[in-house]
Amino acid sequence: MEIREYIAKIFQTNHGVIKRLLDDVPEETSLERFGHEINHIRWQAGHIAGSATLMLSLMDENYDLPENWPVLIGRGEKFEPDPQAWPSLAEIKNHLYKIHGRLEDRISQVELEKLETERQVLPEWNTSPAQAILFLCDHEFYHAGQIMLLRRMAGLPNVIG
Repeated sequence: MEIREYIAKIFQTNHGVIKRLLDDVPEETSLERFGHEINHIRWQAGHIAGSATLMLSLMDENYDLPENWPVLIGRGEKFEPDPQAWPSLAEIKNHLYKIHGRLEDRISQVELEKLETERQVLPEWNTSPAQAILFLCDHEFYHAGQIMLLRRMAGLPNVIG
């Protein structure tokens, strides 16, 4: 199996799982933290969207998230406790599902050589786009697991397995 096909299958799996995990979460539940150090479902979903934009950029396509999102969802950013500062879960899902659709479309179109040629992905991160995308797919699934845990804490039904 060629790397583009392999990544496409991972995209389909991850994106399907994430959609099932998010689709029935009530807006108010999406802000529950269940403790001081736990990022809520909106943060998790927004962070997944941010990582997905990086994957898309590695295939030479851009998607601009709303201007204030990087401060809310970026790695290492201070958590924003004010619920009014957060976009609705519906808005986050809208952006996330659009980005996921574009990833699924784009992977079959990107040149194989472009995916396999090492380059600077981020400052201090040099690797091939394919390797970076595979890492980010793992990262995406890690956060899907966080969403599953938050769902269980909220008493929502298990939607996987």
